[in-house]
Amino acid sequence: MEEGALENSLNFNLGFPSSSFVVNSDFLWLILSLVFLVFLVLSLILIFHWNKFGLHATAVGTAEIVYFSVSVFLILGAVASILLF
Repeated sequence: MEEGALENSLNFNLGFPSSSFVVNSDFLWLILSLVFLVFLVLSLILIFHWNKFGLHATAVGTAEIVYFSVSVFLILGAVASILLF
């Protein structure tokens, strides 16, 4: 295999001579898109339950701010990792 052939891909050799797993950036974008879709669905469910069954509005507001702040940080980190890959 040529030296530049694995640009933007990651080659995992699992210790067996014939096994290698190549990951390219398109596959990573697909996985991140699926994770983001699951995140959106679960976030909508979580927001509904917080607003419907939350006892204290202040606690619900604080939980939403913390949840989405951390989530944005993690998602931006994942996007940056793929862009730098």
